[in-house]
Amino acid sequence: MIEIRELTAEERARMARSHRRMIDAMPPRDQPSEGVVRMAASMIDIAAASGGCTPADLIEAGFTPDDIARDSEAAREFANRKAERKVA
Repeated sequence: MIEIRELTAEERARMARSHRRMIDAMPPRDQPSEGVVRMAASMIDIAAASGGCTPADLIEAGFTPDDIARDSEAAREFANRKAERKVA
């Protein structure tokens, strides 16, 4: 049987410190991660040279399939926003 109890003040404080460290280590929500920024820059360069950017192009640029699966959507959106600013 699982026993439920209240946390002590010390336990709550320790959990709050741990949570704060995790939150502080995360990039701000409105700022993309370094990996997303690097991938977006590569996407812009590749698209400028060839008219488009495929996952194969990103692999040739040094990104792994895991990088692409994790960051390509955010990188594409970031690249589109950056490209729009340059045109405007």
